[in-house]
Amino acid sequence: MFNFCFIHNYENNTLMGEMLGYSIKKIYPIHKIITIIGKNQKKIPYSDISETYNFSKSSIMYDIIYCQLEIVKKYGPTLFLDADMLLLQDIDEFVEINKHDMSVTIRSESTLKVKLHEDHKKKYPKLFNKTFGEVMPYNAGIYFCKEKYVLEFMLNSFKKMPKEYFSWYGDQIALDMLNKNKKFNIKIFDNNKYNFTPKTIDEDISNKYILHFKGRRRNLLIPYFKKIFS
Repeated sequence: MFNFCFIHNYENNTLMGEMLGYSIKKIYPIHKIITIIGKNQKKIPYSDISETYNFSKSSIMYDIIYCQLEIVKKYGPTLFLDADMLLLQDIDEFVEINKHDMSVTIRSESTLKVKLHEDHKKKYPKLFNKTFGEVMPYNAGIYFCKEKYVLEFMLNSFKKMPKEYFSWYGDQIALDMLNKNKKFNIKIFDNNKYNFTPKTIDEDISNKYILHFKGRRRNLLIPYFKKIFS
C-alpha cells in the first residue's frame, strides 16, 4: 500500500486541501493521507497524518524536497501531489511501476515547445530563451516515489544550482537532472491523463485521472469540485 502526501502552507485557509483530501478518500478510503503544513497552519480535514515544517520563502523548493524525503523515510512509498489537484479515478497504473524507482508526468507536446517568460532574462538568465522541453520537461506537481534515494539525489542536486532556484523552479530542474541520470529507472506518464489542467468549466474530463489547477486556472478548482462531487 502507498500513501498520499501534499504540502499545504496557506495558514487559516484549508479549503483547497480539504477538497483534494475528499477526492482522494472517495477512491482510496483506507489509504493514508499525509499533509505537511506550515507552522501556523490549521490541520487539513480528511488528512490522517499531519507533519509540521517551518518553510522559508527563500528556500521553499529545497524545503519541499527535504520534507518529501523525510516522509518516504518515515512512511514508505508515497504519491506526492500539489494541493491544487483533484483525484477523479484510481491511479493504480501510476503507482504499480514494478522495477521503476519513480513515476512522473511529462508536459504536453505544445508546452514543451513554449519558451519561458521574458522576465527570466534578469532573475534566471540561464533559463532565458529556453523552452520548457529544454530545461524542465517534467512537471513536479505529481510524482510517485517508491525509493528514498531518488529524493536524496534531487535534494543533492540543489548543490549544483544557483541560489535563486531554491525559491522557484529548483524542484522541476532537479526532476530533470534525476531523469537524465542513468542510475535511476523513471517511468514517464502522459500529462494529459494524470496531470491535466482544464481551461474551461465545460471540458470533457471523462478520460482524465487527475486535474491540476495551475496558476490562473486555480479559479476553476471550486467550480469543478462542485460539478464532480455535487
